[in-house]
Amino acid sequence: MMNNEMIIKIAVGVMVGLLFGSLAAFLNYRISKHYIEKNRNSGGRDGMLSVMGVNFVRMLVNAVALAAVFFLRNILPWPFTAVVIGTALGLSAVSALLILHLSRSNKQS
Repeated sequence: MMNNEMIIKIAVGVMVGLLFGSLAAFLNYRISKHYIEKNRNSGGRDGMLSVMGVNFVRMLVNAVALAAVFFLRNILPWPFTAVVIGTALGLSAVSALLILHLSRSNKQS
């Protein structure tokens, strides 16, 4: 059975990871928003290549965020598993919410 101190460490680790993942998700959102504003009227083959490039950059941001948690695992005072789970939650859930917001705001304009 875990004591209260360990439970608090795990909860704080998840929250820190969630914050870090959310920051990376926000960076992905800004990248996507910049791309959409820049290429609002373009299409065709160049448009498809641009979308692929933006998606590659977004995946790279996600990979860098998770790699940073991995390489800092011995320095962080919280359990690695808790921080990486929080980061993954922030990257996926917050990113989905922000992209949903972006798509809804583009439908209105």
